[in-house]
Formats: sequence, structure tokens, C-alpha cells
Amino acid sequence: MILKEIINKSYYGTIGYISSPEDLIKLERYLLHNIDVLKEYKNIITANYSDMGLAVKNAELWQKYFPNCIIINLPKNRGHNFGTADLDNALFDYCKKNDIEWLCKSSNDIILFPEVLD
Repeated sequence: MILKEIINKSYYGTIGYISSPEDLIKLERYLLHNIDVLKEYKNIITANYSDMGLAVKNAELWQKYFPNCIIINLPKNRGHNFGTADLDNALFDYCKKNDIEWLCKSSNDIILFPEVLD
């Protein structure tokens, strides 16, 4: 399967942990690097752990570039293994509930190049 053939029908789902204001600075760098690829998707869903102050800032950052993106903030981080599974499940559950057929699952700290579409 070639991603560029289904990308306009796909949602980009990403997970992450926002533990400090510095994480938001890093996240914005990733977003700016990946923006050309991310704009090809039908929409974006992001699931994160962060305290409420950082959760608001995180949502503002995502919505600055993707105004209609879906933000899921989980309140309790159960650590690396279970926490990652919880974030993944939050994305998958959202997709199932909303009949989203295609999800390209990733993490907030992934660098994308246009060649990924081919």
C-alpha cells in the first residue's frame, strides 16, 4: 500500500508526554518540520499526558497549526509501557467510536519526510 493513495482519507494519530514547557518547544519544532506531510491528512488526533496547565498549552500549539485537530488528554500516566498502551488505546477507541477507517499511528517526536508518502 502506498500512503499517498489513502492519505486524504486517513487520520494521523500521535501520542506523547508533555512534562515541561521545553517539551512544547521541541514539539513545535517537530510540527514545523513535519507540517507539509501532516497537512496531507484528513485530520489529526493527538493523545497526551500532561498536567492541566501544559494540556491547555499543548492544545493551543496543535490548534495553531491544525485548528480542527482532536485533542485527547489522559490524566494518569501509568509509566512507559502501560502509559504508551493507554495512549494508543485512546486513539484506537476514538477511531472506532467515530468510524474512522484509516489511522496512521505515530508519536510526537517522529520526523517525517515527504518520501514517506511513496
